[in-house]
Parts: sequence; structure tokens; C-alpha cells
Amino acid sequence: MKLVFLMLLCGWLACGGESASPPNAGASGASGQGGVGGVGGGGGRPGGASGVGGGAGGEEIRCGGADHLKCPEGYFCDDGACGLTGSSSTCLLLPEDCPPLGGTPVCGCDAKVYPNACYATANHQGRCFGETKCGLDISNNITCEPPPGYFACGTIFCERGKQFCEQVKCLAGWQTSACKPLPTTCGATPTCDCVKVSGFTCESSPAGDLTLTQLMGPDFCL
Repeated sequence: MKLVFLMLLCGWLACGGESASPPNAGASGASGQGGVGGVGGGGGRPGGASGVGGGAGGEEIRCGGADHLKCPEGYFCDDGACGLTGSSSTCLLLPEDCPPLGGTPVCGCDAKVYPNACYATANHQGRCFGETKCGLDISNNITCEPPPGYFACGTIFCERGKQFCEQVKCLAGWQTSACKPLPTTCGATPTCDCVKVSGFTCESSPAGDLTLTQLMGPDFCL
């Protein structure tokens, strides 16, 4: 009888205390899992500037800026400009399960070609890829030698003879790039006559690579 009474009393007083969350659990916990956005595809967490990676739960972790703050292990700084602008940004979790092959090849911050944006970012070489809009991006001056069968389209690469490059350049600083399929009317020797998009100018390289460009004034850059 005495034992039963002690058990009831302990239950009423919540003996053992409440379970506590691990220290800084919110700060280092990942946000919800999901497919990677942007160019290149791949598994991992939903994205930031480069289209990949995910934010930390809880308190925001800052990086870059005048103090050149570094991200903790397992994170990357999402400034989208290879750390060249000195702007302050946010640390995001590195993407996971990136496919080693497949997707759209990209040019990383180290001037090396990666099979997709996810793979480049997982190797700490992510930047603004494809149709991701970033602020003033002087990392556009970092270029890569195109892989065989491809040509450069901003920070990504399009398939020669199968795709054309479509770029939108904002005079306020950012630009986006996308690889679009060539119309079947282009045949084996594409020219600007077979690819016409309103508001875009077309330029053809000696190899027949087509790049369509639209320039936008600051008032139209949203």
C-alpha cells in the first residue's frame, strides 16, 4: 500500500523532470526535406541563391560581410557570388544526395565544370546558376571551358545542336540564363532566323550556337 502511494505521488510530482531538447537544436536543425530547385536537380534541401541547400531552423546564421564571417561545418554561405562582393548573407545547409551525373552542367566558383548545381554547391563552389536572380554578381567574370558538346550560357552550359541559350540581363546587376530546346525547324544548322522571341536579340557563334538576350532597365528589374 505504501509503495502504491509513493508511485502515485511520484507521478503527480513528475519525478525525473521533463525531457529537454538538445542545446541549439533549433539552430542546427534542418528545415523540411525536399527536391532541389534551380538548375541541375538532385536530392537535398530546398534552396537558396544557387537553387540548392536549405535554411537552418531557429536562429539565422550570418556569413560574409565586412568581418568575412565563415559558416560552420555542413553549411555554405548563400551570397551567390563566390564571396567576391563582401555582402552579408545567410548560412544554409549543404545539399545532400546530389547526383554525380545528369542535369545541366554548371561553372563553379573555382572555374571548374560540375555536372549540376547541386554537385557544385555541395563542393562549396555554388553561385547564382541558371534562372536564379541575385544582386550584383561580379562572379559572372569567372568562366569555365565548356565540356565537349556544350557551349556557355552564363554560368551554365547548353547542349550544342539541341538547345539555345536564353539570357535576361538587368542593368541593375543580375542576369538569368536558361537552356531551351531548338525548334525542329532549325534543322542541322541552326540560325537566328529559326529562333525568334519577341524582345530578344539573337547572336550566333561561328559554331552555330545561338544566344538570345533581353536587356532590361532598372525600372523593369523585379
